[in-house]
Amino acid sequence: MRWWLVLPLATVVTVVGQPADNISVTADNADVAALLAARGDHDRAIQLYQDLLGSADSLAVSVQVRRGLARSLLMAGRPAEAASTLARAMELFPEDAGLQRVAAGLYSSQGQYAQAIGHLQRAIALEPDQATDHANLGGLYTNLGSYDKAERALLHAVALAPEDAIVQRRLGGLYLQRHRYDDAVEHLTQSARLEPMSPTTPYLLGQVREGLAEPEQALEAYEQARRLDPSYMDAHYRAAQLARRLGRFALADSAMVAYTHLQSVGGNDVDALKQMRLLRDAIVESGDQPDHVFALAQFLFDQGYLDESENRLEAVLRQQPDNYRAHNQLGNVHLRRRSAALALVEYEAAFRIAPMFAPAALNAGNACMLLKEPGRALPYYERVVALSPDVAMAWYGLGSAHLALGRTDVATRVLQQGLDTTHPEGRTKAAFLEQLRKARLK
Repeated sequence: MRWWLVLPLATVVTVVGQPADNISVTADNADVAALLAARGDHDRAIQLYQDLLGSADSLAVSVQVRRGLARSLLMAGRPAEAASTLARAMELFPEDAGLQRVAAGLYSSQGQYAQAIGHLQRAIALEPDQATDHANLGGLYTNLGSYDKAERALLHAVALAPEDAIVQRRLGGLYLQRHRYDDAVEHLTQSARLEPMSPTTPYLLGQVREGLAEPEQALEAYEQARRLDPSYMDAHYRAAQLARRLGRFALADSAMVAYTHLQSVGGNDVDALKQMRLLRDAIVESGDQPDHVFALAQFLFDQGYLDESENRLEAVLRQQPDNYRAHNQLGNVHLRRRSAALALVEYEAAFRIAPMFAPAALNAGNACMLLKEPGRALPYYERVVALSPDVAMAWYGLGSAHLALGRTDVATRVLQQGLDTTHPEGRTKAAFLEQLRKARLK
């Protein structure tokens, strides 16, 4: 599996407490954890990996488990734990190229590019034909301003993987920085052919076309980036400025409105704007890695940018149709718009893919209740109660569904059990007590 060097996820949002899958700790759990990590569910992957390491004979735990744990810790924004995990793993497996790659990612995320380069060079010495390693090395040299070394590394990567869109884009991006615009066009055009749905490549092509004094083609490229990703602030801004210079005032005004709309994120909160830019930078550096596109989508949702969030979630699902977190989050977008039926479609899709993912089951139950289908809600709430008995709203939903079906005795028992198990406070406790009152009146 390719792994591009990226920053750890800048935003981690937990919907509801969720344990790892309720299965015994076996070698198969390593495969389960790897699957969870591949879908961006790093918190649950970490728990499974740690369970494996906590087994009786931890020295026998494979390098894949240690490597997976270190990478998930890094992606979950826990670099200190990732570093200690890596240090121990590299003592045991000094010749593992994958561990060297994760170490390079760790140092890169902290801006320690020289150390990152050292680890990547060791990975390349162990496995010299991995194009991604050479492309990442080129990216690190670019960050250090060592453009000649960067070009050599990226040309090697292209020779190894000429049909890799991200490799082509990185080389094109380097030529853009060096003002070698004709070379940049060649490689960015190749990247766009290989990955036509990425908004990053046309954005870079727009800058190249400006450098070549081809303003109409540049504007067309920025417009393509805007269409592909309406949350791309810099594409809106460059389109607005260029359209105004070309006398395309209606287009300029439209692009500037979109830019201003995004720039006012968080009520003109400087920190929120910085966060959004960091998320964008991570997407660009990672080659549109789904983890980072998803993080931006979550951020946009939290800030109330529903259309933009939906667009980015759809981009994740194009790359990973079985990404249950993206289906669940897309359901949240629809529910925020008061479209419970559309939300339920996404929640049920998430649940089918990952029946152990409690947030999707809870959300599906809630959507069913909004649609006045308590019978349909019951199995979802029962699933959450079984998976995460400490989630108060699962007990509340289960009791409410029974109450709506006229099963007052069952509702009373479930609601009381939920109170005794989860000890809710404030409004949640008041809601429980109100439902209990209704059940006892009936």
